[in-house]
Amino acid sequence: MNLASFETYKQDESFRESNILPDFTSITSIIHLMLLVELAVLILELSHDSGFDIDWQVVGVRSLFIQILVLSSVLINGLLLKFSSQNNYFRVVLFAFVSVSTITVVISIMSQLIFPGVFPDESLWIIRNLSIALILTLILLRYFFILYRLKILERTNLESKLDSLRARIRPHFLFNSLNSIASLIFSDQNKAEQAIENLASLFRSSLKTSELYETVDQEIERCELYLAIEALRLGDRLEVIWTVDEDARGLPMPAMILQPLVENSVYHGISDLPQGGTIKIKVALADKNIVLDIENPMRVDKASSSGLNMALDNIARRLKVIFAESMHFKVSINSGTFAVNLRYPVVKQI
Repeated sequence: MNLASFETYKQDESFRESNILPDFTSITSIIHLMLLVELAVLILELSHDSGFDIDWQVVGVRSLFIQILVLSSVLINGLLLKFSSQNNYFRVVLFAFVSVSTITVVISIMSQLIFPGVFPDESLWIIRNLSIALILTLILLRYFFILYRLKILERTNLESKLDSLRARIRPHFLFNSLNSIASLIFSDQNKAEQAIENLASLFRSSLKTSELYETVDQEIERCELYLAIEALRLGDRLEVIWTVDEDARGLPMPAMILQPLVENSVYHGISDLPQGGTIKIKVALADKNIVLDIENPMRVDKASSSGLNMALDNIARRLKVIFAESMHFKVSINSGTFAVNLRYPVVKQI
């Protein structure tokens, strides 16, 4: 999976990483464009001082003329940009002016020939159409470029917030792992050595990623490395049951979300129980959403732990930044059982 790295948006070169113009190939965009054209035609007709004596047949012909002009310009411009990068602003402007100018002149001449009497039979009318089309094109291009810059700024701010939240999660994870290793140094040096190797592998995996998303499989692999460290310390007290939908394994998951949740289950749940316990982790795909359920036993008095609440708050904040109101994050503690339910929409592959 090749998901765009948000690190690139921290640099000026980030403006070469995405398209300036919106996607006019989608049905929704085309419908919106056609409705805007019809609204503009209606406004122009109502602006005439005609006492609402509107010839709707003429309006229909003019509307058809403008619709063909706009849709043809969008189509030609899209074809030109299909074979050239759309991330160069001056190239986009040049292609837009060429396509709009050509289509405006051609359709204006054809309209004069096909509908004599409806459209003025003079070259000045063509020049006027060309002037209006180029002015509107320039206004729209400026509008799209401003939206593009705002989108880049929004993504940069998003990454800054996520970096801050990641910085709070990773030290917590490191300290817990080092505590686990420290407890093994005097009791079993071989296990301590194995734990250090697992920690090195785990940190290589954690620190090399600068992307907003990884796959479910990559997050599970990181969790298994962490659990291998804890298993050396806890032994038979730690049992983990994974239930993962095969269809979900290759789908995106926010980086460093699953591992901190599993770490909480171990550090604030299993390790505090003399008999240990079982962590149940389920990842499923349901109605175009990734659903994650984690359940583990926990001491009743541990529910108010400041460390647990801070970690969960950091995770909830990250999810809120990424998905806003489209995500669901619920924590519940009932009869010594701690449960987390997380749901977020499947992110489209870029």
